[in-house]
Amino acid sequence: EPDNLIQFNIVTLKRSGLTPWSSSVTSTRLKPQLRNDLVSALATAGFANIHEYGSLTGGSFLPLISSNLVLAAKKLG
Repeated sequence: EPDNLIQFNIVTLKRSGLTPWSSSVTSTRLKPQLRNDLVSALATAGFANIHEYGSLTGGSFLPLISSNLVLAAKKLG
């Protein structure tokens, strides 16, 4: 995107009893949080042992392939 924001679309599905499903879409534009910025912010905030994963199951984070970034860190002190 030209303004460096990413559009996120949130779809809400609702159904009551046996009635047909209804859906609504809410969109918002957000600034992506980049890996290097997040790792730096964690270190600045006093976290150590920062580990990066590409999934919630602990798979490797591969910047060009991974669709998720999961960070785990331990707070010092």
